[in-house]
Amino acid sequence: MSKYTILDKIGRGRFGIVFKVIHNENNKHYVLKYINSKHSIDAQYEIDTLKILKREKLPYIVNLVEEYITHNLSILLVFDYIHCVDLHTFIHSNTISTSSSIKISIIKDMIRGLHLIHSMNLVHLDIKPHNILIDGLYSIKYIDFGNACEDDHHQRYRRYCGTIQYMDPHMIERNINSFEDAQHADIWSLGVTIYNLVHGELPWKQRNKNRMKKEISSTRRIYSEHTRFSDMINNMLWKDRNKRYSLERLLNLV
Repeated sequence: MSKYTILDKIGRGRFGIVFKVIHNENNKHYVLKYINSKHSIDAQYEIDTLKILKREKLPYIVNLVEEYITHNLSILLVFDYIHCVDLHTFIHSNTISTSSSIKISIIKDMIRGLHLIHSMNLVHLDIKPHNILIDGLYSIKYIDFGNACEDDHHQRYRRYCGTIQYMDPHMIERNINSFEDAQHADIWSLGVTIYNLVHGELPWKQRNKNRMKKEISSTRRIYSEHTRFSDMINNMLWKDRNKRYSLERLLNLV
């Protein structure tokens, strides 16, 4: 990795530390994710997922440039650098002033991006504002595919994974039994993310994680009273996953 110089530490994830780096020959900026060797198995799933997505050069997905394994079996992932913030930061800085037209643009990109992921027979399984980047033109990129898996990796999508606030009730109940269930779980997580973008807060009253789990698990349906976005949110956040709208149908509502 002598061809890169670390400039700044810009984040920390569940499996590693993220740095802004510069290429010593072309002077371009990149993002480097350092993953400790004890997380190397999970990292390999992320690498495999990103390679599948990279082959298609998809929009809405962070681009993996290259990867390295160090002498101590730690993993280094290099991504394109995007001048942006994560959606969590954007929401808490701009929710009141952001127009409906900008929110519509962001939501369309998020739905299209997830549709592309699913069309590749993949699921993300940790969709939340922290894992969505947004640039100055309000374009988005999904990041952090550490929980992602393909449709034939049955043990992967049956794991308990994700982030409580955005987690499908069926994931909390350990009831993800098929790839289709996992796709529905992504739609739920995106629905909570959209609710957060639209309302500037989460739909849950509880803040304690165990109590929040119970609240999410016992919820039959989440309602939004927002004039523009209620139909979309209300039909993404059914506990009965068979009632949730498909991504194709959701695009027609935006």
